[in-house]
Amino acid sequence: MKKISQNILLLAMVSSCNMGQFTNIQSTHSKYSLDIIYDQTVPTLIKQSLDMTLKEDKNNDEEAILSLKNFQMKRTNIYAGNYLRSLETEITSSIEVLIILDDKEINKTLMNTKRFNSMELNALAEMEMNVFVKQEIFNAIVQDILFEVNLLDL
Repeated sequence: MKKISQNILLLAMVSSCNMGQFTNIQSTHSKYSLDIIYDQTVPTLIKQSLDMTLKEDKNNDEEAILSLKNFQMKRTNIYAGNYLRSLETEITSSIEVLIILDDKEINKTLMNTKRFNSMELNALAEMEMNVFVKQEIFNAIVQDILFEVNLLDL
């Protein structure tokens, strides 16, 4: 009985995972060169990270296109309690990703949200926390994009 309840709990946890469906493109070529197209809204840090990571030779006969556009970052202060200041700050970012390979398209919007405590008495510490969280969001977006590109190799 205990093993059955553990299996049901495991099944419920796996089935309620908030992961979208993977899209697999069957390519006729095993190697492809990736051409990355950026919109004006994509930050320089994301561009540099992707260029360093996805730099491949252009001698392959198949070309895949990775298009990044409409990067948005929104900051929201969360107020609660008796204080006149915000207790937490939430930074939400999103970017649209389009991958084209063999006349097939994968179009996704990647989103990332980070929250942090904003009840700092030191204004410099709060500014540094903002910079740190933005850097973490950029890294998370780059990791999500690399994950989507690596799905092409499956």
